[in-house]
Amino acid sequence: MLIIDAYSMFITSSIFTKDHPLIETLEYTSEEILDWQENIASEMMQETALCYLNGVHELVKKIEEFFGATLLGELILIPSMGELDGFARFDRGSHKVLLGVDFPNASLAYLKALTAHELSHVFRDHSPQVWQFTGRPLTQITRDEYLAATTGREHLISEGLATLTSQAIFPEIALQDHHYYEPEEMKWCLDHYSKIDQALTNCLSSLEPDPWKFYSPGLIMKGSPSRTHYYWAAQKIHTWIKYTPGMSLVQAHKLPSHELKAF
Repeated sequence: MLIIDAYSMFITSSIFTKDHPLIETLEYTSEEILDWQENIASEMMQETALCYLNGVHELVKKIEEFFGATLLGELILIPSMGELDGFARFDRGSHKVLLGVDFPNASLAYLKALTAHELSHVFRDHSPQVWQFTGRPLTQITRDEYLAATTGREHLISEGLATLTSQAIFPEIALQDHHYYEPEEMKWCLDHYSKIDQALTNCLSSLEPDPWKFYSPGLIMKGSPSRTHYYWAAQKIHTWIKYTPGMSLVQAHKLPSHELKAF
């Protein structure tokens, strides 16, 4: 996978105009960039970011070795602007994975887990069987078509597999970092699994839900953390793989959603 270190360019460059290629690519205004340079970026965040940059090539190599494949697309390392940690954008058979390497309070372990999670989406989305129901080659599926074709079930499977992938590659990293939680949020999920299971099972038994519905605040109950469906889907898929003869995590990534019968 091609790695583009745009972060270092932001750190070293003091002149940004509306025609600067970084602004065009990442859709930031020159004013936003200057504000980040002057007010948002902290020395501690930069230390973590630079440590990550020093090891990113070996990190990507480790992830590709796990999948046994060279991942297609670009990993673009950028400043988080205080709000973006990771995002995989699919368009016409290729991904642009944006990673905010100075995300506030993110540890190096968090960034490693996040990288494995986002690159997991790249591997799954380049498995032809996953999107064969569209009847079109991956290289012809636009970003809008990709989003329209992503069902609630596919979203659950994709996020559950990505969570399991980061856990498999980095088992030494704390469980909460694989779920992007504070410790108390992770504990809430562990303590309330039955409630999560009931709510999400009921949600799937109704009409096919919009993927974004799973991010609704308080989806499980008042005060429940966001993204509980990542944790739930990972648990379900892990159990399904364990009890499915000959199945592995990498093989599960290649299956269309209707063949992965975890829920």
